[in-house]
Parts: sequence; C-alpha cells; structure tokens
Amino acid sequence: MTGFQEQKMKCICWELATDDYEYRYKRFSQKPLGECSSYDEKKIIYKDLLELIKKYKPDFDVAVELDRNVIASGTLSDIKSLFSGSNVSTWAQNSFLDFTTDRTVIVANQFAAKDNLLENIPQDKYALLYAHRNRSAHNTLSYQENLPTLKMLFKSNSKDDNYFVRFTLFGID
Repeated sequence: MTGFQEQKMKCICWELATDDYEYRYKRFSQKPLGECSSYDEKKIIYKDLLELIKKYKPDFDVAVELDRNVIASGTLSDIKSLFSGSNVSTWAQNSFLDFTTDRTVIVANQFAAKDNLLENIPQDKYALLYAHRNRSAHNTLSYQENLPTLKMLFKSNSKDDNYFVRFTLFGID
C-alpha cells in the first residue's frame, strides 16, 4: 500500500509538470524529490498542488472546497464496513473494537489544512505507519539488534498502531 502511495505521489508530480513547465523545471531540476515515501515529501507535493491550483484560481481555499467532514466520515465508514466480519477483524478483535469506538481516529480538522496535509495527531499516526512499513519492507523485525527498547515499548500507543488506523490514513492521504 505504501508503494502504491509513493507511485500516486509521483504521478501527481508528473501530471502537474505536464501542464506547467516552470513547475517541471523547479521540481525535477532544482528541487527533486526522492521516493515520495516520507511524510515530508508528501507534504511538499500537497503544497505544490495547492500552489498550482491557486495559480489558476487565486481565491481557492482548501478548507472551503473540500468537505473534510464527508471525507473523514466516509473513510471511517468504508474501513469499518470493509473489515467488519473479516478474518482480520476477528484476528485483531481488540484493535478493531478500539478502532470502531474511537471518535478521534481521524478528525475532520486534522487533515488537508492550508499548509499541512496532516496536522499533529495524524502525523504521529503516520509516523507509526511509516515505521511499520520500513520494518516490514526491510524485514528489520528479524534483526535482534533492531528490537525496540523498553522505553520505546512504554511510550508506544498500540491503539494507533494497527492495520485499521493505517488503512484509514491511506484513505485520506
């Protein structure tokens, strides 16, 4: 899934660069991006997109144009119905129950803001998703020297570190 997101971000850049040669020069010659897997690179693309929209529609306001309440509730509803009754929801019953009862998984005013793709709380959740992605993609769970310390385990928020929250973040990201 994160690989899909990385490709989606690159496609957005290419699409923007197809229509705007100044942007093409800036993004691919002066300030090129890497793999587009980190939050910082996704945020750069989000800002680029807003900047180019405002170039053609100066009065564009993302808070007005996007109904973030509909996006948040629709994403949560889709994830809940997708996993409800599935093997994954049975296998991770406690996480799924926490997910279905938590009203703060994704809050409408916490994403697609003026300058930020994600605000503080979703950024923390994305950091957990990104760490899991790296552990899984690079098989770092099998390295004994890469085990989490007791301090890391104590600080971890297992309520936000599960597949249901991760898929929700993919839905709004």
